Amino acid sequence: MFKKYIPFLRANLMTMLTYRGTIIAWFLVETFSLVMMIFLWQTIYKGQSEINGFGINEIIIYFLIVGLLGIFASSDAMYTVSEELKQGQISMYLIKPINYKIRVFFGELGNKIGLVSVMIPVSIIVIFIASMIWNLNFDFTIFDLLLFILFIPLAFLLIYEFSYLFGLLSIYTTNVFGLSILLNIIISITSGQLIPLNFYPKSVLFIVSLMPFQYVYNFPANILLGEISYLNAIIGLLILIVWICFFKVVNHLVFKFNEKKIVIFGG
Repeated sequence: MFKKYIPFLRANLMTMLTYRGTIIAWFLVETFSLVMMIFLWQTIYKGQSEINGFGINEIIIYFLIVGLLGIFASSDAMYTVSEELKQGQISMYLIKPINYKIRVFFGELGNKIGLVSVMIPVSIIVIFIASMIWNLNFDFTIFDLLLFILFIPLAFLLIYEFSYLFGLLSIYTTNVFGLSILLNIIISITSGQLIPLNFYPKSVLFIVSLMPFQYVYNFPANILLGEISYLNAIIGLLILIVWICFFKVVNHLVFKFNEKKIVIFGG
């Protein structure tokens, strides 16, 4: 069924592996940001053993986990869809016997496989070095790890669906730059990527809890930190699946609506 989409996966995978310099540059930027974040939190914790239930050991581990999740929880679908709308390339796919969204997904999957194959070994080394420097104590069970791993592909699917939706919306803006900023702000603030959600005021935390992005960073990170029970972790998995299905339906409806209104720019 998906055999006809494999060439798109292979093409993006080869492109990603060919331009490894992009991956290296991305890694250096992310590593530098992570180190600066750790130094910032060490300054905040100076003279304090715990803030909002997090000790300095837990906060460093939290951001190491967030950095690892960031490898998976990203998608360029928004840029792909927007560019193909502007260039007129989408018209070629609409007349072919393929599903456009699945085609974009397999391209994204190729990018992700290429990124993961390079970044995971390096990230493991970085985490090991960081654990030695800051004397970190990773205390989680095998079941915690398994639950954490289950969140990874689901987090990728959620971000992909959300990014794809913003790509479809770019037909109304003709430029994806503003949308990309909005998308990144929404995800970074409501997911726990910038700061653990435990640090938010209760009023803000209530609003954030109504959104799905806490299950991308904050929720799985807290599973490894032992802050979430097995039952709540499984409930979180189910909620994440429901959100993915919700965005799939929304994307289907938006695409069908846009299909009648597509205006090809430049092609």
